Amino acid sequence: MGPSGGVRLMVLTPDAALHAWSWIEVGRGGAGVRRNTIVSGAMQSTWRERGRNAITLTKEPGLGLVLMVLGKGTKISEHQAAGPLTLHVLSGSVTFRTRDRADTLGAGELIVLEAAIDHEVEALQESVVLLTLAGAA
Repeated sequence: MGPSGGVRLMVLTPDAALHAWSWIEVGRGGAGVRRNTIVSGAMQSTWRERGRNAITLTKEPGLGLVLMVLGKGTKISEHQAAGPLTLHVLSGSVTFRTRDRADTLGAGELIVLEAAIDHEVEALQESVVLLTLAGAA
């Protein structure tokens, strides 16, 4: 898992001027191990083509974390996850839909979903979300 004996600390910070979110993976004693940035905006080809950008922060047996930036109106069409998940809105707002309900989530709110349930997500404004996937291989 890394140099800290199976423990990793990640610090996520917004950078409004760059339309970006950065994170630092912090090592033992507070030393920065890795720094990275996910950017929205027209300069990113993925953003221009799909209205979204994503990066996997960690993928371990049984756990995955994905940081996503979604442009206003971007829709992730209906799909299922093999395991349970959470979607935590860090900024902006999204609508999370299942067959039975639709929930609007704002910054600081999260939703929990059991495995194998059809769902879709739509960004009501530019949004940053943290997706946690349990049971990820």
